[in-house]
Amino acid sequence: MLKQIARSVLRTAMDALWAAELLDGASYLRNRFRIEPRYIVEVGCRYGEDSLLLAASYPQAKLLAFECNPETLSCTRQNVGIVRSIRLMEFALDASEGEVVFYAASQKGNPGASSILEMLPGREGAACLSAVDIVPTMV
Repeated sequence: MLKQIARSVLRTAMDALWAAELLDGASYLRNRFRIEPRYIVEVGCRYGEDSLLLAASYPQAKLLAFECNPETLSCTRQNVGIVRSIRLMEFALDASEGEVVFYAASQKGNPGASSILEMLPGREGAACLSAVDIVPTMV
């Protein structure tokens, strides 16, 4: 029981730390890049941490967050699912629609790693949307 309480307290502290880091990052982005985008496309959002940072930095923007790696999608859905301005797109994004090959291989210190470059051992296929076709979904 004591271990459960300790884990809960630690998790709450970690959540508070994450929220503070998120707000610091949001301030940095706003001050560094003095832009006010209406739309943001994030390709390869992994667990959605940067999606949350972008949403906090630019609350007026609609964000399309693309991720096709099945190793990360469950966590990504949980992380970004409550933010109305983020739309999770469970697809790859490429020049044309269809299927794309990517390589997924979680590595120590780099969980959820994936790439379109053949440098990781886990070959996967993913449904792919055309970058040109997503523009109408944003307006």
